[in-house]
Amino acid sequence: MDAKAQFRSLAEPWAGTSTSTGRLMIAVLGGLADVERDLIRTRTAEGRVRAKARGQHMGRPSKLTPQQAGSTGAAAGRCHAQGTGKKLQCGPGDDLAVVGVGEPNATDVHAGY
Repeated sequence: MDAKAQFRSLAEPWAGTSTSTGRLMIAVLGGLADVERDLIRTRTAEGRVRAKARGQHMGRPSKLTPQQAGSTGAAAGRCHAQGTGKKLQCGPGDDLAVVGVGEPNATDVHAGY
């Protein structure tokens, strides 16, 4: 459905969509904005690659001090399910698995965090 809505600028008559000249100007400005957005995306990606090559940390800074991070259960390779008391063996990127229960089966709880 074409609503036939038009844009009319009171301050700049050339920017309205009621004339073919105005529609051309809006189309040209939209094309320029699209090209500029692509340039920004490319420059940002190149800057990210250079920062990673320098070893610069990307993302939010850690809230934990190195001492705090070393004393957490997750850093030691173990974590505990709150409220259950069961020890869970977990590592970065691993699913959580119950330790000492035998072979995992379909009824075991695995959470991929």
